[in-house]
Amino acid sequence: MALVGQRNSELVLIAALPTGVIAAAKKAVPPADLRDGYRREHDAWAGLFQRPAAEKLIRGGLEAGAQTRDGERNLEGLLRALEIEVVNPLIRIFQD
Repeated sequence: MALVGQRNSELVLIAALPTGVIAAAKKAVPPADLRDGYRREHDAWAGLFQRPAAEKLIRGGLEAGAQTRDGERNLEGLLRALEIEVVNPLIRIFQD
C-alpha cells in the first residue's frame, strides 16, 4: 500500500513540472534503436555547417591551427580571434 501512495505522489510531482520539461526529458532518454537519433543529430549538425558563417569559422580555425596541439589547448581564444562576422538570426527578426 505504501508503494501505491509513493507512486501517486511521484505522479503528482511529475504533473506539476513546468510545460516542456516532460517532453525534454523524453527526448533525452535514448531509444532502443539509436540509428534514428544519430540520423537526427547528423542532420542538425549538417544544417549548421551549411551556414556561410559556420563555414568561414571552421575554415578560418583550421587555417589558424585549430587542429594543432597549441590550437586545441586554446581553441576558444583562437576562434574568438578570427575576424568573422556571425549574425544571430534573432537579431534580424527584432530589427525588421
